[in-house]
Amino acid sequence: MHLVLPPLSLLLLLSLLPLQSQMRTVSLLTEADRMKGRVEKMAKQLVRKINDTISVRKNTFYIQLSKSLREFQYLNISSGLISNNFYHALNLKEEMASLSGFVDQAKQCHCSSRSMKEVPRELRKLQERKHFFHSITLSAFHLVKEYLKKLQTNLGQLDKCTE
Repeated sequence: MHLVLPPLSLLLLLSLLPLQSQMRTVSLLTEADRMKGRVEKMAKQLVRKINDTISVRKNTFYIQLSKSLREFQYLNISSGLISNNFYHALNLKEEMASLSGFVDQAKQCHCSSRSMKEVPRELRKLQERKHFFHSITLSAFHLVKEYLKKLQTNLGQLDKCTE
């Protein structure tokens, strides 16, 4: 006995095949959206915790990172500038590392492998000046806050590769 499908059933079955690939695309899109939502939530929480932890004075000097530095490096470099002796710094640095991992994971989903650029000379000099750790830490927290604000504004860019 051979199973013979009526022509209409066969036609219906064949017409549903393209929908299967579209459904896979939809599930990938929802995964990307979930990742963006998680990054946004973590960024908002981290900004709030930084604001609760430090009070930044208007006359504080802030570090300006060069524009050539890739965005995924901001959290890693800033974390290296924050002194562990600063109030709640370890907890905040852990959250920064976690968020950095999510941002990096989102980039890796869509981008080929990237190489880390060298830390800019001005930041290396700051890292060497341990006796200014309080000012450098405040400046690094400010840098992280600015980065997080831009990250929240530009979540749509999270799945795009940058050179």
